[in-house]
Amino acid sequence: MKTGLNTLADRAAGAVENAAFLDPVGAGVARLLSPLRQNTLVSALLGGEPLGHPAHPAIVVLPLGSWISASILDVVGNDEHHDAARTLTGAGVVLAVPAALTGAHDWLPTSGSRQRVGVAHWALNTASLVCFSTSWLARTRGRRSAGMRWSLAGLGLSAVSAWLGGHLAYNQGVGVRRSNAPAAEESVETPPADLVDVLVGQHRALSELMRHVASAHGEERARGFLQLRRDLAAHEAAEQAIVHRLTRQDLPGGEAIATAREDEESKAAAALTELEQFDPDSDDFEQRFGQLRHDVEAHAEHEETEELARLQRDRGRDGLVPVGDTVRAAQAAALRRLVEDGITSFPAMVEVARDAVRSTPQA
Repeated sequence: MKTGLNTLADRAAGAVENAAFLDPVGAGVARLLSPLRQNTLVSALLGGEPLGHPAHPAIVVLPLGSWISASILDVVGNDEHHDAARTLTGAGVVLAVPAALTGAHDWLPTSGSRQRVGVAHWALNTASLVCFSTSWLARTRGRRSAGMRWSLAGLGLSAVSAWLGGHLAYNQGVGVRRSNAPAAEESVETPPADLVDVLVGQHRALSELMRHVASAHGEERARGFLQLRRDLAAHEAAEQAIVHRLTRQDLPGGEAIATAREDEESKAAAALTELEQFDPDSDDFEQRFGQLRHDVEAHAEHEETEELARLQRDRGRDGLVPVGDTVRAAQAAALRRLVEDGITSFPAMVEVARDAVRSTPQA
């Protein structure tokens, strides 16, 4: 049930989502922080791969818990607790660094409204960190009352920022991994997969395959890279022939949406072709593969939020079930051809995959 508070929150979130003046800031911050996803080891750690889920939600409670604990001591403690409150405030400032880095990692692939909300979230967190740093300095110099006031200001900013962070995760899906969702009970009938289900599942599978290639070595990496090229050739050929055509046909502004996705796909194709020239175990390969992985995951994020979600709203799940079936059939035909023909050159893979997709009956 909607309440007045819900309505106010929705309006506030909508205002941030539509704040186009934040776009240059977001683009600049994204360029500055892009190395966080270019190194495969750093990206895996910040993304929480060793944990099996994003690291940011687990880490962000550490600085917040420290700061809240310090304020509780300020309120209910006595003179003996001054040092503890100062230590907790300083600990929160230090712990804010890994919290910020993990959050930035999850935010980097975003664009549009999600990038804008992330910029506002970052700005509030930065202001909050300044408040708590100033609080720690004041407490260190014996100005306890000033330190308490700065902490309260920081907590207020953190509360608003936490609300925006919740909006990013729960309403906009930033940092959410749907592939790890628990399976439905067997007694519940699973609805047929529509186009969005099919492609989102493939995006998750491609991301996992890229993670495997990045961590493997020798022949195992070479085999994984070959499979990745085949899968991407079939995946993109079907999207270009079926999905982007549907976008141009059905969605307002569909031409611009489809063209933007095709430009991203062309960039990834050029990077894959270049990677074929390097020894898979070389430093050059690892560096370029890290950038490719970042670009492919960013492309998937853009596609899911800017194209697939809109197609699902426009056609509904039922209207996209036959399209999903067609995409799977086309990709299966393309993969069979690629394996049977033994093609290893990515440009040749793309041509064969496109030919196989064109030969598949359309829904």
